[in-house]
Amino acid sequence: MTSKLNTDLFNKRLQYRTRNGYPFYIGPLQFLSLFFNQTKHSFVGAFDDEDFELSNNSFYRIPFVIAGTYKENKNGETEVKYKMKTNYYSFFWIHTITILVVSINLNYILRGADPIVLINILIILIFLLRYIAIYQKKSELEENFIEIFEITYN
Repeated sequence: MTSKLNTDLFNKRLQYRTRNGYPFYIGPLQFLSLFFNQTKHSFVGAFDDEDFELSNNSFYRIPFVIAGTYKENKNGETEVKYKMKTNYYSFFWIHTITILVVSINLNYILRGADPIVLINILIILIFLLRYIAIYQKKSELEENFIEIFEITYN
């Protein structure tokens, strides 16, 4: 894949659009980032003159990271190689919490506790819809990356 930008401009966009941080971290102190103005930063991550690791910069972080390399080719464009990595540590906790909540609520539903059944069904639906939202955000992250760095497929 190539970017229409030269390497210097690619690096400057990385600097401008990326908040310095560890892209694989999704933890309890993450909510503190809500109190800082981060409007210009689309990504959080680390990069240097050849490599980058980026994740989305929002409170609703997803367990996916764009990792890759970039270098200038002979046409003055930037050759970009990247792939989407999965943060298995974060995915483990997402799955564990979801399975725990669904199993507890399913237990109440199967017992037939009438007033609680509707609430428990809604809770299960919310947790299942959460998975759809995670994969939607994954595709948005990649589309945003391609748009900002003007990447075209060869």
